[in-house]
Amino acid sequence: MILDVRNSLQASEECLLQRERRNGIELVRDNVERNLSKEVLRMRSSLETLRKMLDKVNVQIKCVIAYLPTRSFRALPDNSKSHKQIWIKFIIYDPVA
Repeated sequence: MILDVRNSLQASEECLLQRERRNGIELVRDNVERNLSKEVLRMRSSLETLRKMLDKVNVQIKCVIAYLPTRSFRALPDNSKSHKQIWIKFIIYDPVA
């Protein structure tokens, strides 16, 4: 999701940059440009919110992983992995970095 927002943000910023490079009568400040600017601001805000949420999730995952060695786990039925194995496989991934 963060990558989707970031890709959309980059495309929108590029559109704004291309509009700013126009010369003479081609340079206009119309509703399209104003709305595109608003959308860029919204996407930046959304991206920051998603980053903060990702940081919180990573902290929670680290806490769970730290907690796991103190617990005993039994295997799940049907040849499933134990809870501990499932949590240990968790990868803390930050696509923004």
